[in-house]
Amino acid sequence: MKIFLTLLVAVICSSGLVAAQDVGNISRVGVTVRDRDSLVLPAFSFNVAKTGEKDFSAITDINGRFEIAVSPGEYQITSSQLPAIKVFLKISELGPNPQNLDLIADSSGVCAGMRPAILKSVVPPFPPAARAVRALGQVTVTVSIGQDGKVLSAKAISGHPLLRRAAEVAAKQFLFEPSPENAERTQTLSFMFFEPGAERKEIPRFSCPYRILVVPDAQILVNTYG
Repeated sequence: MKIFLTLLVAVICSSGLVAAQDVGNISRVGVTVRDRDSLVLPAFSFNVAKTGEKDFSAITDINGRFEIAVSPGEYQITSSQLPAIKVFLKISELGPNPQNLDLIADSSGVCAGMRPAILKSVVPPFPPAARAVRALGQVTVTVSIGQDGKVLSAKAISGHPLLRRAAEVAAKQFLFEPSPENAERTQTLSFMFFEPGAERKEIPRFSCPYRILVVPDAQILVNTYG
């Protein structure tokens, strides 16, 4: 089932939908998120709220998909990164319930207007120690940029400890556009480390120079823009 979400509030109920995979009173619902150009959106976070219960979060994988286990009740799915998305999902005790949802989101505001422009970016290798313990997730790195666009320093401010060093080393190799005011600047980069073996290479993905996707065993890439 495909749901187009631009400024749309979608209501999903049980009528006419494919039955979900139920285990006892729990249904598993897979959600794939794409933009208007049919590019999947990896590493985007979503909040899932059920009336009367504690909220929980879900993050899309390298293929733009996440799965939630839900009991009967009414849910609301939103994303602070994609503010136009607001989905109301109703899970019935008797079913049938949705098994897969396909959400279409507006990604035009993601990375829009971020400065300075990136002229060269580097994808870090996946650290073997991190892979051994299945360390995954986002590492946020703050970089200080010189007048000539070269990175003066890079500091990871969040993320798994075993992933931080690799992200910092990669960030130091970035090249930004020179400063027209001959001033030093700061910027934030997000490195997204994904689970090995999950990537489906035939799927086109949304990309942004400030959001770097890292997959184990992938070739280390240096991207030059412009």
